[in-house]
Amino acid sequence: MSEHQAHDLILQAEKKLNSWTWFNSTNKQEDAAEIYEKAGNTFKLAQRWQDAGNAYFKAAELYKTTPDLQYESSKSFENAAKCLKRMDARAAIEALQCAIQVDKESANFRNAAKHHQEIAEIYESEIIDLNGAKDNWEQAANLYMADDSPAMINKCLLKVAHFAAQLEQYTVAIDNFERVATDSMDNQLTKWSIKEYFLKAGLCSMCIGDTVKCHQLLDKYCAVDLSFENTREYQFLLGILGCIENNDQDLFSQKVFEFDQMTKLDNWKISILLKIKKSMDLSIVPSLSSSSIPMPPPESHSPTHPTHLNPPQDLLSVNHPMPMSERRNSQSQLSSSAPSFGSFLNGQNPVHNDQSSNHSSTSSSRRRNSTAHRRESVASSNSPMLTIEFDGGNHVIVRPNRIVRGKVVLNLCERIHVTRIRIKFRAEEAAMVKVDEGGADGKGEWVHEMITTYFETEWKLHGQEVSPYSQCAWDEIEPGHYEYPFALKFPNVNYPPSMEEPAGFGIRYIWTAQADGPALQSGLKSREYITPYRPIIVSIADKEWIYKTTLMKDKKQALAEVQAKLYKQTYCPDEPFKMQLNMMILHSDSKITSLVYRFRKHHEGKMLVQQGTAFRENIRTVIQDAVTLPSTSDLTQLSETIQFDVPTRLVSPSFLSRHTRVHYDLCFQVTIEQGHLFKTSHVNEFAIPLTIANLPYDQLLRIPDLTAIQHYRQSTECPLFFDPELEEPPAPQGLPSELIGPLTAALMSPNSSEEQPPSYFSLPELPPQFELRKERKERTVFMTRQARGAYHGQELGEATIIPGLYDEDW
Repeated sequence: MSEHQAHDLILQAEKKLNSWTWFNSTNKQEDAAEIYEKAGNTFKLAQRWQDAGNAYFKAAELYKTTPDLQYESSKSFENAAKCLKRMDARAAIEALQCAIQVDKESANFRNAAKHHQEIAEIYESEIIDLNGAKDNWEQAANLYMADDSPAMINKCLLKVAHFAAQLEQYTVAIDNFERVATDSMDNQLTKWSIKEYFLKAGLCSMCIGDTVKCHQLLDKYCAVDLSFENTREYQFLLGILGCIENNDQDLFSQKVFEFDQMTKLDNWKISILLKIKKSMDLSIVPSLSSSSIPMPPPESHSPTHPTHLNPPQDLLSVNHPMPMSERRNSQSQLSSSAPSFGSFLNGQNPVHNDQSSNHSSTSSSRRRNSTAHRRESVASSNSPMLTIEFDGGNHVIVRPNRIVRGKVVLNLCERIHVTRIRIKFRAEEAAMVKVDEGGADGKGEWVHEMITTYFETEWKLHGQEVSPYSQCAWDEIEPGHYEYPFALKFPNVNYPPSMEEPAGFGIRYIWTAQADGPALQSGLKSREYITPYRPIIVSIADKEWIYKTTLMKDKKQALAEVQAKLYKQTYCPDEPFKMQLNMMILHSDSKITSLVYRFRKHHEGKMLVQQGTAFRENIRTVIQDAVTLPSTSDLTQLSETIQFDVPTRLVSPSFLSRHTRVHYDLCFQVTIEQGHLFKTSHVNEFAIPLTIANLPYDQLLRIPDLTAIQHYRQSTECPLFFDPELEEPPAPQGLPSELIGPLTAALMSPNSSEEQPPSYFSLPELPPQFELRKERKERTVFMTRQARGAYHGQELGEATIIPGLYDEDW
């Protein structure tokens, strides 16, 4: 039945096209296109894919002749491709290419890029043309670049690199992997994938066969990402490179097997490793040894002086970090039930070769040994200096369940005495307001400040621990350069993100290093290093909702009805925002003359004072644009699609803390003109609330232990410093504070009514496993002073006081 209806619709469309009219033929073509589109829908229900595709194609060609219907033309070409793909992949590609042409002419680059992606997937899965797939992924990347979509650009470039490697275009693959890695440095969600991109680029470089070039690339990657040298991927590349230089196939299979036990190899890596092994089998790669071609360490890792003086035993001694192999051996062995990719590459189970393994890791140990922790050097200044350097440079961002590594650097030009050297890490929220409490000559203006410290933890890098029953000795440290590595594991807890708005309010995560002097005297202290903190907040599943409101004139007369259809409630940075806005004027003598929208970020701060609640607000406009209205003289109804990409800059998650709140809205400013002879304009505003997260809902399973994250108000976990030679901190010992009281009473208080056991069964103190676990303790400091002459007193501005309100909840 549906097929007959579809054929009837085709006849109606043809009759409409061949009919004659006094009016513009554009309306005739538009009506015919709509009928063809209905016919395509009907054919699709009947699963007549070829006929449906042809009907959509005709509709798209008719839409294309009308300048205002380019979007409908592209959509019809896309529908045609979806239907034709089931019958003829080449015809589907032709339809998508027509859609791309329409999108480019109408400057809809994002849609054109998506169509290139669809063509690339057809080439990859249907036609099996890797060249065609690579070319279309590359064109999609160029179009996303024109649309300024960094995440999609990187996605396409990775596809280009993968296909280029499969086509043995290794230089193209390396360039694209390096480009994506460089672009990912500033993106905190993809920054942790840089080591993966460098691993793939390194494998591609080994397929070329130039081992000298491979060494240069590895040195380059270590310079770009300072933490790459300590990763498992770097050690794997270095080991594989040693096998290639020595043409050692057995050790090659061993290295692959060991890496696969820790990190599973995907099909792409397996294919590249097979090509590397095949080149070794055919002796394409010459057998080079480190003795025949000396490889000096790179300049950036060379010691300042050719000689290295070890410090005396009675002075400070800084240990070198444990090699990755020893670090891995100290952990529990993994299960051997996983598939052996070493046997897959070699045809048998790999056999461990200690001598070859040591030989292949020569360059790795040489690189580690070339980094001196203490160097006799002349300091650039005459005063001692204590600084903190983080792995990753200035791009360190703290997140839940993340490990932060770095080192405390001490430069001395003269001998000093030090009791201990510590590093501290704390988080604090500050609220400061200026309040006029009455009085002449400005004497009634007071500044009230409240600082809440969420947690404070420290770690001893050198010296003696503080003892409650003994004084501490101190050491004499000679002039020179000293480095003390440290590592900190942040708990799986969401704290408020770092911020500095509105004026007087802020949340900061602060690091300091301190060298205590002898005999309780003051010593050295570094400046405060503030690192940004970003919680992990997942958006909710897509949920369509409708916002409705009525625009009023002087709160008495209704001017217009507004209805906005939004497809999501929560958005993430770099995601497309789209909504349908419908407005209807309620008076015949009124019309809409302008429509402007602003995507706004609200920073609000409040603090309880004696009079009530002091309130500060700062509104930042992130995006502002005007809607192009139709050139109709009587615009009483409006239906417009509002769309833009949520920017990454200035957009942090919506959140609440004790003193601050950050939330977003989309504010519309509508100008309505009323009257015939004597016209008046009225400006009305309405705001649609939006929620911002920083992790899309479909990536919920990509973050380990994400669903176990706790809110900071319900958790007492504290950031934990641990031995930097370990990859992870040891399992926490001790019990929570809420259990320690009853347990202590049960273990240490005997029952007086029963006979006492012998003394060797008594517990004079609790065992270590029953000790109190280290927990965070909040503390609050309140300060008040006159605003006149006070620090920041003139910059604050007077806060708004809501008298009689003493509610800390928002």
